Amino acid sequence: MRAIRFNMLFALALVGWIQPAVSSQSYCATGEVSPIALRVTVRPERRQDFITFLQSDKEPIALGASYVGRAEGADSLSISFLEVFDAKRASKISIRAKNKKPSSVFDFSFWSCNTTHSLEPYQEAVRNRVTQFGAVSVEEVVSQ
Repeated sequence: MRAIRFNMLFALALVGWIQPAVSSQSYCATGEVSPIALRVTVRPERRQDFITFLQSDKEPIALGASYVGRAEGADSLSISFLEVFDAKRASKISIRAKNKKPSSVFDFSFWSCNTTHSLEPYQEAVRNRVTQFGAVSVEEVVSQ
């Protein structure tokens, strides 16, 4: 019964989270999706500590992009960060860290909507921020 309740709540949360994401695509008149993602690898025993580090509200992950939430399934975790420049115009930069459980690899993807801000400074800021965690490896990969 507990598993059924969890699955129902997760499905409702996922639908509520996906709906704004899908609808946001329709009002992004301009923007870009970075062809480059950052792949961050932490030591397996530090995976949970890294997740806690990412969700900290002590400082933004990159420039003004701060933690806004997470979605978790049985085999994956997605942590989202957002900087909003103009809410009325839906002008924003989004960053998402995806993780396949129980892997200690996190892929950070970057995209913008209704802004001309470059994504490169955000990628560099994420690189700098995650290295503050300690012994991590960061490499650039093709975004999926």
